[in-house]
Amino acid sequence: MKKYLCLAVILAILIGIGIVRGEVNLLGRILIIDTWDHLCPVCKEHGLKSRVYEVGCMSTLLATHTWYDEEGRFHYENPNRTTCNYTCSNGHHFSQSF
Repeated sequence: MKKYLCLAVILAILIGIGIVRGEVNLLGRILIIDTWDHLCPVCKEHGLKSRVYEVGCMSTLLATHTWYDEEGRFHYENPNRTTCNYTCSNGHHFSQSF
């Protein structure tokens, strides 16, 4: 159990600083959340094809909070958000936050 907890904490830190996208469940399960299909939403809506370029990302650097509840379960809260800006080869601009 300690091995999984250490792995989950490491992944939570990587997610917090934006290296890994997703969410960690510290009970030993790792859930990667990536709901974006990597297509420009405007081009997709109009049936166009385009290349998508990442323009840049910004992340907050707020303190994370960890604690153990009354049953001894470990809890981890990460209030940080990362927002990435994109542009496509057809000139559309959009962003995604996670």
